[in-house]
Amino acid sequence: MTAHPISRIFPPLNHDCALNILDILDTPSLRSLASTSRIAMTSTRRFLVQDVVLRNGAEQYSAFREFVLLHDLTRHVRYLTIGNRVIRAVDDEAFSSSLTGILEKAEQLRGFSFEGCICSFPNAAQIVSALVDRPLSTLTLCGGLQLFRDINIRPISGLRVLSIWRRNCDFSDSSLSILSNILTNIAHTLELLMVPYLDNRFSTILCPHVHTLHVGGLAITAEELARAFPHLRSLTVGYARSLMMAYLERFIDSCMQTQTTLWPSLTTATGNVRVITALAQRHALQQVTVRFEDLRLSVDWLGGEYFCIGLPDAIRDCPLETLSLDVCVSALQVPGDVRIPLLSRLANSAPNLKRLAFNIFPIPKASEYFQMVSLSAFKFEPASNDD
Repeated sequence: MTAHPISRIFPPLNHDCALNILDILDTPSLRSLASTSRIAMTSTRRFLVQDVVLRNGAEQYSAFREFVLLHDLTRHVRYLTIGNRVIRAVDDEAFSSSLTGILEKAEQLRGFSFEGCICSFPNAAQIVSALVDRPLSTLTLCGGLQLFRDINIRPISGLRVLSIWRRNCDFSDSSLSILSNILTNIAHTLELLMVPYLDNRFSTILCPHVHTLHVGGLAITAEELARAFPHLRSLTVGYARSLMMAYLERFIDSCMQTQTTLWPSLTTATGNVRVITALAQRHALQQVTVRFEDLRLSVDWLGGEYFCIGLPDAIRDCPLETLSLDVCVSALQVPGDVRIPLLSRLANSAPNLKRLAFNIFPIPKASEYFQMVSLSAFKFEPASNDD
């Protein structure tokens, strides 16, 4: 019996074994293998298009489109990411028409990420309709919630990961109602959720399997959030604009006042210092990221009460291993003498700390300054260039 062409790539393995090997190889390995022979090139095509990331402009998208159509490979596409550089460079009508055609044939599509505002394209409704008909487990969109309101589109279901980007999103009451309906349909399969905003209408939607939640703004109490997402392991609360600060304070106050552990499995938290302080009171946090925006960087920027007293005291009973301070700097004041009492307090409050990271931008060389003071406070050894 003549060996199947795929089995000839890995003699003496049979066809099924060869398929299993090709299925687990990453893209660079598949490309290397494809260059070894004509048989290998032909056999690896379907695997090369299983996970496609297009972020390098219109030419890259055109090459992908021609390749999958020429070799009839659209049915093998499992994950497709369309980057913002591609979206900005393409002709809207031709692009949306061709993308719709690809999605309609991508019968095995499991994940789709569209990093631009999908509403701006002429065939946006057809794109969304094609997505709903696929067995998606992961969906990332920037806006476009209103497209799911179309009565001709059946409810999307089965998602494990849903990410709605904040940029250009219309989070009116109508959009939030649409999001509420979507979550209701995927509540029992969803595991990761990223949305710009949640209010108390979502407290009645139980999502028992969600372990990771990223939310930009909250108009909901901590108890209501825990009612909807009872099994969180990771919670990120984004920066709240001034108009949303009152709502965020309501969430923080309710978290501080509760007498119970809202999320027994919560070990990872990201937010401003008030959010972290509130969560750390009753949760065994291991990984914490404190975020700041529009900060005037100076030698005493970590000298406030929340930093020097509130944060170290809050994390004292946490088995903290990783602490990151993410800072968006708007200005750099005259340095003067180094006065950062937070660092010495952290050394006492977090004895198990293995990693301390200062992520500071956009002021140049600021990270060098903080490396100096952190080395002094914690007596860390600087990493070598090979690490």
